[in-house]
Amino acid sequence: MAFKYTNQKGTDYYLHHSKNGPRTLYFFKREQGEGGLDEVPSGYTVSETSNGLPVLKKTGAEAEASQAGSGSKTKAGGETGKGEKATTGSRAKK
Repeated sequence: MAFKYTNQKGTDYYLHHSKNGPRTLYFFKREQGEGGLDEVPSGYTVSETSNGLPVLKKTGAEAEASQAGSGSKTKAGGETGKGEKATTGSRAKK
């Protein structure tokens, strides 16, 4: 039987997963279906969005590792990337 979560509004959701190449996607559906999971994967907890949708969130070291790996990426020397505007305080007024 798939893992069932009842949100604050009383709606039941069932945990599912899908393989997409090397990544595993976790999601909740209102109906049980193919790809249902019996339990929450280790390293994750169930949380609820403000509108009542359940989501999985990483806990502990997994969350810290993903945040460290997804830091802001800037070019050396403070250069801006494509489409970004460099701002300086030394613009000449006309």
